Amino acid sequence: MKRRFSHSPLGGLALAALGLPLALVSSGGCQTQTVPTAVRALERSGRVSFLCLGAPGVGTTPALPFERCSGTRFETPESYAVANGVTTQPHLYALVTQTTRGEVAVVDMSTKVDAVLDSNPRVPGANFLPIGAQPVDIASTNGSMAAFVGVAEPGREGIFALAAKDIRVCDTCAPKSLSSWPACALPGAPGEMLVVYDPKNDADEVRARCDDATFTKPRDPEPDGAGGYLVDLTQEGLGRPKLVVTIPDHGALAVIDAQTLFDVEREADGTPKKDPATGELSYVHAPGSWKACPIDRWVPLTVDLPVQSPPAPPPTGAACIAPPVTPPAPAQAYDARPAGITLSEKRLFVGDIDAPVVHVLDMKTPCEPIERDPLLPTSLREPSRVVTTSQLAASPTLAGSLDRFLYAVDDLDGSVMVFDIAEDATSRRPITRPHPEWTPGQAPDRVEFGVPVQDLVIIERDNPLPIPSTGVAPEGVRCNPDPDLTVCTSTATSCDPETLYRTSGTYETGAGPTRMRGAFAYVVLGTGQIAIVDIDDYDAFCRAPTRYTYLYGCPPPGAPAGLADEEALASSGEVSCNVVVPHTPRSANYMRTSERTGQNQPGLSGFPLLYNNQGTLQSTFDLDAPLLRATVPAPKDASEAIPAVHFTLAVGGTLRVIDQKTGLTTNAGDLEHTVAMNLEDPRAQSTSQTFTITYEGALPGFAGKAARLDLTGGPVASLSDAASRFCDSGVLGQRAWEEILASEGDANAAANAKSLADYVQIGSNIPAEDDVHWKSPETQGVCTFQQCKATFGPAELPRQARDITIVEAYQDRLELGASRGGAAPEVIECCFPTLVGFNVRVGGQWAVTGNASGFLHHVISAPESAGTTPLGACRNSCDPTLARQNGRVRAAPHGVVVKDGDPLAFINPFFRMAINDPAPDNEFDAVPDDKSTTADDARAAAINAPPRDTFFQFATQGSFRPLILNLASATTEIQPQAISFVPSTGELAITDGSLEGLILLSASRLDITRQYY
Repeated sequence: MKRRFSHSPLGGLALAALGLPLALVSSGGCQTQTVPTAVRALERSGRVSFLCLGAPGVGTTPALPFERCSGTRFETPESYAVANGVTTQPHLYALVTQTTRGEVAVVDMSTKVDAVLDSNPRVPGANFLPIGAQPVDIASTNGSMAAFVGVAEPGREGIFALAAKDIRVCDTCAPKSLSSWPACALPGAPGEMLVVYDPKNDADEVRARCDDATFTKPRDPEPDGAGGYLVDLTQEGLGRPKLVVTIPDHGALAVIDAQTLFDVEREADGTPKKDPATGELSYVHAPGSWKACPIDRWVPLTVDLPVQSPPAPPPTGAACIAPPVTPPAPAQAYDARPAGITLSEKRLFVGDIDAPVVHVLDMKTPCEPIERDPLLPTSLREPSRVVTTSQLAASPTLAGSLDRFLYAVDDLDGSVMVFDIAEDATSRRPITRPHPEWTPGQAPDRVEFGVPVQDLVIIERDNPLPIPSTGVAPEGVRCNPDPDLTVCTSTATSCDPETLYRTSGTYETGAGPTRMRGAFAYVVLGTGQIAIVDIDDYDAFCRAPTRYTYLYGCPPPGAPAGLADEEALASSGEVSCNVVVPHTPRSANYMRTSERTGQNQPGLSGFPLLYNNQGTLQSTFDLDAPLLRATVPAPKDASEAIPAVHFTLAVGGTLRVIDQKTGLTTNAGDLEHTVAMNLEDPRAQSTSQTFTITYEGALPGFAGKAARLDLTGGPVASLSDAASRFCDSGVLGQRAWEEILASEGDANAAANAKSLADYVQIGSNIPAEDDVHWKSPETQGVCTFQQCKATFGPAELPRQARDITIVEAYQDRLELGASRGGAAPEVIECCFPTLVGFNVRVGGQWAVTGNASGFLHHVISAPESAGTTPLGACRNSCDPTLARQNGRVRAAPHGVVVKDGDPLAFINPFFRMAINDPAPDNEFDAVPDDKSTTADDARAAAINAPPRDTFFQFATQGSFRPLILNLASATTEIQPQAISFVPSTGELAITDGSLEGLILLSASRLDITRQYY
């Protein structure tokens, strides 16, 4: 009797696994009700490989090329169709290693029932093919004649060979055991392995071993004396198969002759030799024996690092400092420890978890491996880190572009590096993303997911559509939105096939997020999710705006000539030319807001609101109050006009046109505060969040800090606290601002810098009135409790005397100037005699803070003295990739419209805007003209600054959502191990190291199709 095993969609959990009883007692009596449970036969699955097999007993071998199998599923495991002695309906089998039990499970993927085969039905429970303990990897020959399993059992490291004819259930055969298989011993535990073919010569002859000078024709099928035929892998017609196996402990590769594991010993005339005592055939590696593996080539891997070149000179610029140059990791000797391997176009790539290289070997034939210059994993963010790699995936030569790429997983953080491995590649280091300044939150030379990558695979596939007039469906056609092309319709006698793939008006067909045509990387994350990375999307150019503008990051690289001049492209109408970018996570949505696509255009959930410094909302829009307006477009080509429909702000579910003359938009005819979202790369919109823009707002990070205040005892007044790291918090003093203003041509830079300098606000209370401090000799004649109380006020209602201008900022200290309220230094020290709590506030500016992104800046500590900048002083970095890391807004005069790129234009990764000062005598004017001002208030009066802590607030929406498929939606008990592509069915196979067995999902529909456990 055959045992049944479930093969159901993901989510069918056994009740026992949920902690529920298996038998429920009825309340009406003592009867019990049995609750059926899904038997989980597969557990701790590791790696998977596949075989395509025909009907048993048909032909000399059941093995068939993979392309003979399909996604067709039959009623039972015995359902085959045979015509003229040939199987026309073969079955596809998955061989899944069971890492805990030391077995290989066989799953019939072509049957609807009893898919998980029980190799010994007479024994209760799930019985699979026993092999050695700790199976590491499994690989099959291309013609499905055999599979090979590497095992790492201590003292029994080796390879087991599984002939295709022996993997299915045989009711009349003896149960399988360890001694049922040919096997061989390795000098160390194996790692990953591949099957590679030593090619035939022009006469279709093969050589048995790499050192053989003689090539011979493959033998005709020979009986094995047991009713079958000897396994001869050369009959696949592909050459002589070799196993390329990594031996990590030895830092080497072993090239093993796979056929020898099945070979029989032969007489001088070539006939199979028989045992004189039993009459049975004598095998070179008889089942149950444990001879050394037939290693043809032993390839010690070298670590040949290039001589370290001097670091590139750092970027320079006006009013900024060059970032420090971090030297690469010091030169040292490394021993190789191979990890993941992949083959692409006769080149073998080998990851290394100990050395900072990806080994590259020419493998025109596995008998002549030649190690070439390695690829060099590095990190731009951490140049001194030794970067090692684990899993690899390589693309073939892409049909659409002739490019080739290698994806390598960083063994430390689980991110992915991408290498150009085309024949004309000029760099051995990871590819860097274009325009990293658009997305400064992402590493420029990595694809990051926030969680480690477990495994990955690269697929290039197409789903070609037929030309209506001919019925021909050409492959590799790229979608083109050129409106001048002839559209293919059912009545067109001739047309341009590029138009077949355009996004339909309903957004239900054509170019879109889930239409997968081209090359993509499918990435398994440790959390049980599958992420998709664009490599070469054939429909990329149709996933674009209807008109190219610089606001959308246009044109995209490689766009067909002439599209930039078109005024109405036949595209998806998305709001960026970079919805699809090679080597970045794929978007899950159309990047636009409409009734059919949803609210996906980056925008705001509501219009920005203005609050006074008491937190009271300005109920009506007032042109004379502080004004938040979008910066207006300033194309490099002054003749370029931006149509109104391409300068919009999505607010809720509505698109609002931004007036290019005012930078404002309207709501029911009323003006509203406005910002413009950055749309060059939607990945910059990493999350929806709330932004608060506060006049002279406090920089985050200083709450709870205490520092030593010394205004009279040293050469300069200072506030010191090594733990505060003022540069890292974005503090800029008066001298830094003087340099910035001078670089902008401000003739009054020295005077204006004082009001823009950040300042310290003392946050501590003065000592209590009965404190002994007031009676100490040091206070007599300097300060009294009442004087301090009147001068500084309580911490909850601070007076301006608590504010002290920062002249120069360093990581561990601030050099201070005068109190903005005129308090004498000795009085300040007298009133605050101990360590003081403090805030740092921006001076005469607005501070922009996101509840997720925080206060953005690109301030660093000067690595050396330069010009007027002393060593260690806080200055903006010249690094261009950080150009949008900004959190300060200098207000423009009342009524002034600011263009993109103006010194008063604000831009961060998410949006851009400008702020206008209030009109004179407006309720938000902190120092109206009819009131006297102190010297410190003079500039505030001149620019009509609002009261401190006046703020705008708004929330963004439409953040970028990567296309993710969640395998763990129904269970948290999932530990994905590996991913493989099954070309025969167009599915991805994921093995689970927990209890979910083998999960298959459609590579085109991106949904789970079936699961075997």
